[in-house]
Amino acid sequence: MHDHITSLYSMIRCKALIQYVYPYVSVELQSMATAFNTDVDSLQSELVQLINGGLIDGRIDAYERVFYRKQEDRRVIALQSALQVGRQSLLDME
Repeated sequence: MHDHITSLYSMIRCKALIQYVYPYVSVELQSMATAFNTDVDSLQSELVQLINGGLIDGRIDAYERVFYRKQEDRRVIALQSALQVGRQSLLDME
């Protein structure tokens, strides 16, 4: 039972970290560590695991102690979508 609780706690914490950083472009690790009642080094290690695991797309500035979340370039997405529509129109015309 104890193993399940530890695993469940870890999964909940992981989800909470992801949800915390999602609305921000950047987050100071000190303020985030305070919110999660931990020290900056432990938080940084957790974030590195999430980044390496592909659960968060971002990077950490270890000197400034800031997490930067990678933003999708909406222009690129719009252009890719338009290109796909154009290609489909050409196929439909054949």
